[in-house]
Amino acid sequence: MNAVIYSLLAVIAYPYAIYPVLSFLISRFRTVKEYPAYYPSVTVLIAAYNEIGCIREKLENTFALEYPPGLLQVIVVTDGSTDGTAEVVAAEGRALLLHHPDRKGKAAAINSAIEKIESAIVVCTDANTMLNKGALVELVKYFQDPQIGAVAGEKRVITAGSKAGTVAEGFYWKYESRLRQWDSKAFSVTGAAGELYAIRREYLQVVPADTICEDLLITMQVIYQGKRVVYEPEAYGTEKMSETVIDEWKRKLRIAAGSIQFFQRMKLRSLCTTYSYAAFQFISRKLFRWLVVPNALIILLVLGLVQGFQTDSSWVFFICVIQFVFYGWALMGWLFSRVKGLPGVFFFPFYFLMANAAIVVGTCQYLHGKSFVLWDRVKRG
Repeated sequence: MNAVIYSLLAVIAYPYAIYPVLSFLISRFRTVKEYPAYYPSVTVLIAAYNEIGCIREKLENTFALEYPPGLLQVIVVTDGSTDGTAEVVAAEGRALLLHHPDRKGKAAAINSAIEKIESAIVVCTDANTMLNKGALVELVKYFQDPQIGAVAGEKRVITAGSKAGTVAEGFYWKYESRLRQWDSKAFSVTGAAGELYAIRREYLQVVPADTICEDLLITMQVIYQGKRVVYEPEAYGTEKMSETVIDEWKRKLRIAAGSIQFFQRMKLRSLCTTYSYAAFQFISRKLFRWLVVPNALIILLVLGLVQGFQTDSSWVFFICVIQFVFYGWALMGWLFSRVKGLPGVFFFPFYFLMANAAIVVGTCQYLHGKSFVLWDRVKRG
C-alpha cells in the first residue's frame, strides 16, 4: 500500500513539477533562431458575442497595432450578438463585419470567416483581449521558417482589484508561460490559448461546429501536419481576471469538457508513431492533467482517510497529514475567496483543487450530454 501512495504522489507531481524540469533541461540543448522583421499580409480575426462593453476598445487597440495598414485586414464575427456589438463594428467602418443572427458558437464563427480570408497569416484573438503594440510583428516573424505553422502569444491576466480567490489564476499563467517557453524551445507547444495566436492561412481548417476548445484543435492540427507551434512571450494579450470564483468555475468547466472532447476525437496513436516527441509533450502536459491527476487525487484522499492513521510507516503518516493540511488550506481559501487584498499565494491549494474538481465535474457533465458549445460571457473584474 505504501508503494501505491508513493506512486500516486509521483503521478500528481509529474505534469506540474517533474515534466517542467525535463522540458527545461531538454530546451537547454536547443538553440533559438533569431528572425528579422517580416511583413506578410495579416488578417486579425475576432469572434464576439455580446461584447458591447469592450468592442470599441478592442477595435481601437487592433487598429493601433504596429503593422503596415495596407497589409492588415480585420474581420469581426458577431455570433448571435443582440446587445449592439454588430452595430458598433459597422459604425466604426474599418473592420469587415460578419454578423450571424443565430448563435452557433465560436467554432462556427471562425469557420464562417475562413473563406473571406485572403492573407497569408491569420491572427485569432478574443474581443476582451487587448494586445501590445508590437504583437503582430513579434508573431509573424516566425513564419519565415517553413517548419513553423503557428505561433502562440502570451496570455497576461490583470489581477488588480480582483477578489482574492481568483488572483491565483494570474500566478498560474506566469508559470504556464515559462513552461510554454521551454516546450517551444524543446520542440513545440501543444495548443495555443484562444486569446492570441497566429496561424498560416493554409493550416486554418474548418473544424466541427460543435467543437468546444477550437483553439486547441486548430493549433494541434498544425502539429498533425508536421509543423511546429512556437511560443512568443513578447506578443501578449491582457485581459481582466474573472470577477468571481463562480465565473472562473464556469470557465474551467467548459475548458474541461472541451479537453475531454478533444481527447475523444484526437488520433493519439498516429501522433505517437509519426511525431513521437510532440506526443510525449502532449501526454505530459495535457493528458496527465486531464485524466490522470484528478483521479490520482481522489484515490490518494480515500487512501488517506482509510489507511493514513493506521499505518506503521511514519513517512506515510506524514504524507497523509500534509494532505489533510493541504485540503484544510484550500477550504480556508474558499472561505476567504471573496476578500480583496489577500496575497494570491494564500489561494494556491484552493485554485489547484478547484481546477481539478472542474475537470471531474466538467467531464461528467459532458459525458452525460451537456452542451458547452455556446459559452457564457464571464464577468471580468
